[in-house]
Parts: sequence; structure tokens; C-alpha cells
Amino acid sequence: MRFLILLPLAVLASCSPPKEEAPLLKPGVYFGGGRDAACVIGDAAPQRFAFIAFAEQGDTNCAAEGRIERDGQGWAFVPKGEGPCRIPVTASGDVLAFGKAPAACAYYCGPGAAVKGQRFQWKDSSAVLLDQNPLAHDGVC
Repeated sequence: MRFLILLPLAVLASCSPPKEEAPLLKPGVYFGGGRDAACVIGDAAPQRFAFIAFAEQGDTNCAAEGRIERDGQGWAFVPKGEGPCRIPVTASGDVLAFGKAPAACAYYCGPGAAVKGQRFQWKDSSAVLLDQNPLAHDGVC
């Protein structure tokens, strides 16, 4: 008798439309202005993400590793660590751009550095020299 009840449920479940997967960011290395760099790792969600963005002068920077999550029409970068830091990320073609990071993200930045609208252009990872990518030196990308 249980079989007769479960059979229609199994048939209905198999007829449901497949869940649509959200598009992912293009994996690889992205370069910004100056020495800024970011990388997207993985072909499946959740993708790993890391970046370094330098202040206009000197070596002070913002840097973090974590994951990318779908957030409305864009994405959010969620760094590893404590706190509610979520940095908005948008993608257009081969360009990623940060939105303004909330105050909770200040932990990831040194004095004079901030996450605020940095743009990163994708580069073919096979053609990228490790010396050009500051994240490669730490084994991140």
C-alpha cells in the first residue's frame, strides 16, 4: 500500500522542471589598477575568491580570502573570518567591480586603504606571469 502512495509522489518529482543554476563568475585572475589583483577559483558554487587592493600610495592594502555568493542581481564576497562583512561585487563581461564595503569590512584594510569601487579586468590565466600577480606569491591563486 505504501508503494502506491509513494509512486505518484516520485512521478511528480521527476516531472518538476530542473532547478536553474545561477551563473558563476568566470574563474581566473583579474587585474585592477596598479598592483591590485583578484582571483576567482572553481567552476562550481560556492566559488572561492581572493583580492588585494592597495592604497593610492605606499604598500598599505586591503586583502582577504573567502567565497562568492549570489546576492540579488549581483554577488557578494564573504571573507573568511568573523563578523558580518559582505562586499558587493558586480560583473559585466570580463570586468568585476566592488561596491562600497560596509564598516564591518574595515578589519581587512590597513590605514589609508579601502574597498570602494575597485575594478578588475579578467586575464587569461595561462598567459599570466606569476610575478604580475601579488596573490600568487602567497599561494592563493
